[in-house]
Amino acid sequence: MNATAAQERPDRVAAGAAGDEAARDALRAAHGVRLIAPAQEGLGLDRQPAGVYGFVSAPAVPQAPLYARPIYQSYEAHKRADGTTLMLAYVTPEDARALTAATGARPMQLFYAPQADATVLVAIPYARMRSHKEHSQRLGGGLHVDLEPVTPA
Repeated sequence: MNATAAQERPDRVAAGAAGDEAARDALRAAHGVRLIAPAQEGLGLDRQPAGVYGFVSAPAVPQAPLYARPIYQSYEAHKRADGTTLMLAYVTPEDARALTAATGARPMQLFYAPQADATVLVAIPYARMRSHKEHSQRLGGGLHVDLEPVTPA
């Protein structure tokens, strides 16, 4: 999906090149976000103003504190100008393809950084995250979530 499609359909997933800071920059530009200011650090994504991004160590929890610098094994979170919240994560190429076509709830494994098989950077709307399991990044299993199906246009 290109940046224009990501802007038009925030409920869809936008994919970029694996491990590429340019892909993150492209998603930031497509989402119209800037890095949070120091005064905003520590507030949950749900309490942030629109148009910002930061890093969170408790992914899939909108109330988790957001920080301007990556914390050990943290995920990047965006709050677009329209208030849509998204989490950036790495998934397998198969899961990236399935995300844009999911017609039913789908379990997914998300990673904060590229892994052996999880090499595609995606932006997943928080609204699609139905549930998640408590996890430890140290164990290497990533974040296990159940995603809601894609909403038809």
